Amino acid sequence: MLLIAPLFGSAQQTTFKLIGVQDYDGVIRVAVYSDEEGYKKEKTNMLYTFEKKELVFGFMKITLNLKPGKYAIAFLDDTNQDARMNYNLFGVPQEGYGFSRIVDYGFSKPDFKETLIEVKEGSNTFDIHFNYF
Repeated sequence: MLLIAPLFGSAQQTTFKLIGVQDYDGVIRVAVYSDEEGYKKEKTNMLYTFEKKELVFGFMKITLNLKPGKYAIAFLDDTNQDARMNYNLFGVPQEGYGFSRIVDYGFSKPDFKETLIEVKEGSNTFDIHFNYF
């Protein structure tokens, strides 16, 4: 058993600095994907919800405990707390969102490989920029 443990690693403290969150209402939802198939079908490996108690002038930090590996992570500013992205009649998102490794993007979800981050041994910190239309 001791020989197997180092192969999988233990959870690492991973901090995300959320930048540009515009609304104090609702919650932040975080979906963690470890494979492309799950990302495409929105079948998350891990789903987290954070209250916005720490939100100050559009900024807040959240921390996840993730095992070392590569992940695509999606963030939603779920202002009405219905656990999904809301769109207007033209398909434009009505709530803020962000993806790991992506600063600015259009209306569609970025490619899985574009959003991959690598969580390494030790502490990890990533900036997440929220977009609103």
